[in-house]
Amino acid sequence: MPQLDISTFPSQIFWLVVCFGILCFAMVAVLIPRLGKIMESRAHELESLKNKAHQLAAEADALSSQNTQNFEAAKHTIHAQVSQMMSDLNKLRDEKIHAFENHVHQQTLSLSQRLAEDQHEIQAKSKDILNHLVQDMMTKLTEQSPTSTSARGQ
Repeated sequence: MPQLDISTFPSQIFWLVVCFGILCFAMVAVLIPRLGKIMESRAHELESLKNKAHQLAAEADALSSQNTQNFEAAKHTIHAQVSQMMSDLNKLRDEKIHAFENHVHQQTLSLSQRLAEDQHEIQAKSKDILNHLVQDMMTKLTEQSPTSTSARGQ
């Protein structure tokens, strides 16, 4: 087996050292600085993104608190408007009830007055009817004409 031949070991070791040195130099001179720059730019990018996320979170908290304040203010405004509308509606209801009561009172007075007039009229007519009936009864009982009884009574 040629790999185990001791006579080729020094040249293999030489080329191993040379290649290893070149690779180490390339790593130290080129690859590690590039990786360092990449890592540093990533760290800066992560830091800026983290700062931006904190800033956005602070803005979101501020907007949330402002939204809560606006909601509370709107709730109070609506409550005040509802209270005002309820008082206006109660006032309007009371006015309508008062107007209706006045109308009913006027109608009651009008009907009472009409009833009193009708009652007087009925009483007057009933007196006339009674007088007529009495005269008819007297005429039939006495068999005289009403004009002669009225003449005798005078």
